[in-house]
Amino acid sequence: MSGRNPDTSEADITTKLTWVRISHDKGRDVIVIPASTVMREGPWHVRLKKGEGGLTAPSVLLCEQITTVPKDCLDPTPLGGPLSAARIGEVERAVLRAIGVP
Repeated sequence: MSGRNPDTSEADITTKLTWVRISHDKGRDVIVIPASTVMREGPWHVRLKKGEGGLTAPSVLLCEQITTVPKDCLDPTPLGGPLSAARIGEVERAVLRAIGVP
């Protein structure tokens, strides 16, 4: 898990963005899944507990909102350790549901 670029000014960003990187660290862009502390239910959302991946609050991964971002716009320092294999499996299934794969 990681967050925003510390060099971004307050005027440019008003909230701390948290995400899970799902691509390799090659190239200029990375593929990420954003996380939110607004705990909405959905078949493509994965709930994370406080402490998972270094989170400071319970959060939900918004697997229907996969996007790419330039690596240099993100803080390269993870908030914490990687998610468990079981949790990554949940993320994979949620992504598949989000893109319509049964």
